[in-house]
Amino acid sequence: MSPSDGQNHIERYPPVKQLVIISVLMLLSGCSRMVADRIESPAQLIHYEQATLDEMYSQWGVTSKTWCSAKLELCIPYREGAPKIHDLPSKSFSVSRDFGNQFSFLKEVTIDDDVIGSFSGTVVLLHGYGAKKESWMATGFYFQALGFRVIEPDMMGQGESSAPLGFGVKDGALLAEFINSEVSFADEPVYLVGHSMGALAAVKTARKLDLISGLILLAPMDRFDRATLGVAHTFKPGLSKLVPDDSIRAGAKLALRRAGLSVEQTDMFTDLKALKVPILSYGSDKDLVSNIHLQEKWSLPNVTRVVNDKETHMSVIGVSDTEHQVFMNWFTATELFQKANYAASQY
Repeated sequence: MSPSDGQNHIERYPPVKQLVIISVLMLLSGCSRMVADRIESPAQLIHYEQATLDEMYSQWGVTSKTWCSAKLELCIPYREGAPKIHDLPSKSFSVSRDFGNQFSFLKEVTIDDDVIGSFSGTVVLLHGYGAKKESWMATGFYFQALGFRVIEPDMMGQGESSAPLGFGVKDGALLAEFINSEVSFADEPVYLVGHSMGALAAVKTARKLDLISGLILLAPMDRFDRATLGVAHTFKPGLSKLVPDDSIRAGAKLALRRAGLSVEQTDMFTDLKALKVPILSYGSDKDLVSNIHLQEKWSLPNVTRVVNDKETHMSVIGVSDTEHQVFMNWFTATELFQKANYAASQY
């Protein structure tokens, strides 16, 4: 229907009713712009005092760095820590968030001596929307204790990043250049671990880097319009009762258009089907923000899908005994897969 068709349709009604219809349309349009504006300015949640961060990172030998792209004129602030398998500050790791509702959580795990230093390689931790690299602090220490070098970048437009918001899509090219520059693929595996929008960024990055060894996707984000609606209903139920669902979806699409993106680019399944590396997808079927409930789309030979309905969208960033065992099983199986592929390539 063309704009003139819409105008003619409205003119069929009496003047008062025309005014009501136009007012409603303007209100809905204003709602979608409000949603888009809000999306483009993600709130940065701070869960630790700076002094606590400095002390903890110092104990684990984690340093702050900045890398700048030679191609895109953008920089990535990040934290980096080497494997920490001797003189561990702690063998217990806890993550908690207090949202003042049922989504608050406390996750903790204590690892046994026999798993310390069990693995090798690099783990790149990619946070979700509205978070920052420090969100991974305790989980990063956990991976260091397992034997991994850990890298935690700020995603585009979040944390200390001065780049425009990348929505997990534009992050792919920048992260691929960054990882290719800062990580050696020669001798050790490289894993991408992404939460929510960071999971989409992990998939986009892996499409550009053939040597990625595997992906761990925690509460992977659904297509952005659906994910935004899920966020509204999950974390802002009062607001979602005032703003119509259609306006929330329209606001999500508007924010993407302003960034030069389409909603289709945020649907990770198109890219996921092209990846052949081992992939672990973990989260809750009840998570309205995630796509993990789409079981058929996850039915790929290289994907391990683990559903734990005790998790929430945010709780997956912390490690529990259950999640620890899932990781251990997957890393062990993935190492065997890589060794088998290497052996086959020698013939």
